[in-house]
Amino acid sequence: MNELKHPCASKCPEYKDEQCNHCLVKVNCHQSMGTRTVYEPEFCNGDIVVLKNDNSDDSLLTIDVFQPSEFYWLIGGELVQANFIRLATTAERHANRRLTKDEQSLAEVS
Repeated sequence: MNELKHPCASKCPEYKDEQCNHCLVKVNCHQSMGTRTVYEPEFCNGDIVVLKNDNSDDSLLTIDVFQPSEFYWLIGGELVQANFIRLATTAERHANRRLTKDEQSLAEVS
């Protein structure tokens, strides 16, 4: 289980000790949700992202599931808040990792 506190804890009747799958919403960015509340996620399922913090892992990560509380489940089971990730650039996708600011600057002028 993730060390982060699950957002469903003490809010969702389906939550026990693990991910409840009740509050998670798989969102197709172009899908109509009918009369349900529509959350417009910043990232879509399958998006390739990187962690913003330069001191964190520089691996490319893939969005698996959006959760309405602005959290995303990544493939591999990590839960991350939207503020801590950004879309990977084309140069990062080619390098298969997050680039440093200097590397990113060089990639932009190449």
